[in-house]
Amino acid sequence: MTKLEFKRKKKGGKANWGAGWDHFLKDFYDDLDQITKDNYFHRHNTKLINKTFNSMFEILNLKAIPRMKEFKNKANNKVGKKSCQDWLNRINLLNDFFKRTKRLSEKVIAIDSLVQLLRETKDSQEPKKEIKGIVASKGIVQGRAKVILESKDFYKMNKGDILIIDETDATALPLVLKAKAIVTDTGGQLCHAAIVSRELKIPCVVGTKVATRVLRDGDIVRVDANKGIVKIIEIAK
Repeated sequence: MTKLEFKRKKKGGKANWGAGWDHFLKDFYDDLDQITKDNYFHRHNTKLINKTFNSMFEILNLKAIPRMKEFKNKANNKVGKKSCQDWLNRINLLNDFFKRTKRLSEKVIAIDSLVQLLRETKDSQEPKKEIKGIVASKGIVQGRAKVILESKDFYKMNKGDILIIDETDATALPLVLKAKAIVTDTGGQLCHAAIVSRELKIPCVVGTKVATRVLRDGDIVRVDANKGIVKIIEIAK
């Protein structure tokens, strides 16, 4: 049985501390590792959680948000500014959650959410031009992306659009039948989207992890489901 390691190394890299803007948290690495360990064993250290929560809230508002606003002001094109604003929109939702959080369990969720967001944030906020996933059904097409996050978004999908969704199930069949191609955040070669797309003989790339966050309604995208690559050809205005 593999031994669980709760302490991340402090040298940067994908699995370690310092992967991105989590370097803002360097004074709290040990405390954050301890909170993760406590969470695994279903226990709460009230004093540690409260102290860390208050520190995370300060870092969020005194370091992370001002830093991104600075990047936005310096961005020299619409794409860069939009990417920064998208990040600020996400962080503002998290900030609201911090402000109304009272229970210890909620504080742990808020702390971890901030850690994950900062870890995936780099100094360069230029948006990804392409994303990669798993080939589920081969083919190459180009079309307009429609991002479906919940059932109330179903109306947006038109015949010939590229369906961008976390995952598909029976409720998404009306969307799938309209789609020129399917791109999902989750799943593998045996998931619902993969099976349906092969039957319909439309290209499908699954397991991208980030498609619904990177792509926007109206983006013109090229789905190369021979290689598992989705490339943004034109960003929606």
